[in-house]
Amino acid sequence: MYFVSNEHEQNYKKMLLLFPEARKQNPDREYQVACYMRA
Repeated sequence: MYFVSNEHEQNYKKMLLLFPEARKQNPDREYQVACYMRA
């Protein structure tokens, strides 16, 4: 998977921990964008 930056990757991992079910509901692309926007 491609991460824009280290911070983005950390955010992604944090989001996965907080919202494991979101991972199953959303396509990866959308999820990456959401994490990037939160970064």
